[in-house]
Amino acid sequence: MRILPDHTGEHVILQMEDAEQSIIAALLSDVSQLLSTDLPEPDADPFERLVGHLDPDQEVTRPGDPALLRLLPDVDSTDPDRSAEFRRLTERDLRESKLHSIRIALHSLGQHPGPVALDAEAARAWMRALTDVRLVLASRLDITQDEDAERLMSGARDIGETGEAVLSLYELTTWLHEHITQFMLEGLPSHPDDGIDEDLAELFEDDWLDEELDEETDDATDGTHSDDEEDR
Repeated sequence: MRILPDHTGEHVILQMEDAEQSIIAALLSDVSQLLSTDLPEPDADPFERLVGHLDPDQEVTRPGDPALLRLLPDVDSTDPDRSAEFRRLTERDLRESKLHSIRIALHSLGQHPGPVALDAEAARAWMRALTDVRLVLASRLDITQDEDAERLMSGARDIGETGEAVLSLYELTTWLHEHITQFMLEGLPSHPDDGIDEDLAELFEDDWLDEELDEETDDATDGTHSDDEEDR
């Protein structure tokens, strides 16, 4: 897999082997299916779509799957009632926002065989989608902080063949996420109202996992590189 800018500097180009492209598409599809579980059908009435989630009698169940809970975390782990109310008001919008980013990523993969060109908007959608993929994989591997990942990668804990395969996917998506982010930080043009530079800078202030978990909660309340090419 390679990632590099195009000759205009306005796109990130992803060069993947067919197998790599299939793996990324499968991971995105799996997370999409996870997020779609128990998602209510949208209301036909536009007004109901806008305010239906405000119905105090509407019930929203806390996810039982740890991976889905990682994607849709409690706003306050010490206050179940507050978390339940917050989830009722925001979870549907959060799920749909995440699904929208995944759809953009899958659409770009399905356009045609060969290199995938991402403009700033698509690259940002990829970053969000890959964040969710990584959170799911981290959950499956019981990774909650950087040290956990380092121990797994060093072979300090036996996780079996299945675990090793999941760890390889985690490493692949981490590499891809980091390099797309780096391209964005180093000047890929973005919409003037996008706020991309400030948002991306925040990704590197703390450990990646803690920051991504914070980002998931923030989303619920609202929604690389030099000219040298990077090879994996």
